[in-house]
Amino acid sequence: MKCPRCNAELPNQNSAFCPYCGQSLQASQPVNGNPYGNPYAGNNPPFRDSSYQNPGNSPSPEEFQSAMKGLNTMVVLTIVTLVLMFVPYLNIISWVLLLIILIMSLFLTDRTKRIFDKAGYPVYSLIVAGIKTKCKILLGIQVLYFIGGFALGFASAVSPEAGSENATLILGTCAVFIIISIIALFLQIYCFVRLFTVKNAITQLSVGVAIPEKPGRAAVIWAVCGVTLLIGIAVVGIVAAIALPAYAKYMSRARFSEITAGADGVRRAVELCYLENGSLDRCSTGKGVQGNGWILANPEDYSTKYIARIEVKKGVITATAIQANGLRGSTIIYVPEPHGKTLNWKTSERSTCKHNDLC
Repeated sequence: MKCPRCNAELPNQNSAFCPYCGQSLQASQPVNGNPYGNPYAGNNPPFRDSSYQNPGNSPSPEEFQSAMKGLNTMVVLTIVTLVLMFVPYLNIISWVLLLIILIMSLFLTDRTKRIFDKAGYPVYSLIVAGIKTKCKILLGIQVLYFIGGFALGFASAVSPEAGSENATLILGTCAVFIIISIIALFLQIYCFVRLFTVKNAITQLSVGVAIPEKPGRAAVIWAVCGVTLLIGIAVVGIVAAIALPAYAKYMSRARFSEITAGADGVRRAVELCYLENGSLDRCSTGKGVQGNGWILANPEDYSTKYIARIEVKKGVITATAIQANGLRGSTIIYVPEPHGKTLNWKTSERSTCKHNDLC
């Protein structure tokens, strides 16, 4: 014996309800004009085309079971993927799972679309087709990720020195990857929300319950708003992680310019000392070391808000910054090289401001 509504073989010939579509098998009179006695027929039938009057062309229980099994699996995998995507060191697993989901979706969407086509819900068929299209785009992005990541890694391994030469290209590539990642995240969230819409619709149709002709868009709107908020927070975090250290470094360099300016003043005094004495032997800081228009005071006498001390030993100037305000006691050392009656100055490699990226 077969169910007159879903055309499924009944395991129990004496059943009062079909175990597949859930409809009563006892109704013998038409309800709302439906000869099968379905209470959802007429103004609001579960299947909206003429195939419902011919159960042989309606979706079979096997089709419903296959679609529901695939949808349930995809829901679980999608949730795990979205969670792992934000976990450091585990996000690589999320990309592998996403690749599996995308491959599964190419086959599952076809089966689901056939069910909605047979049931007479073209809007849902379009939704499923849209999900398939977006999954193809995501699959292409995945392939691009793997190829781009492999190419960058291979280039860095083969020619490490090329990184500094092609810094602009690398930064541009990273920026493109970030933009693509944002697009991919939007598509994933959209497909995830629509996946639940399709799953709920299939579940209702499988038990003979009518579904709305057009699904609501509130869930999609809330999902997009949520994703926008998450992306906004992520962007603010990235900007803060990059901009704040850069700003702190900029302020430290600006403060260290005071040390450089102080050393420049002492450098002019050393030049006058050399011009007056013809050598650098007497050009050292100390009490009373002075001459015609120049003076070399005690090292601590040059201290200011950011300068701790400036010391001169036979013309070699060592200016030391304070420890606070990001200056970390950095020094800049000027070494004079006599050239006739003038001095040529060079910044010593022993200057710690170079290692601290302050000069």
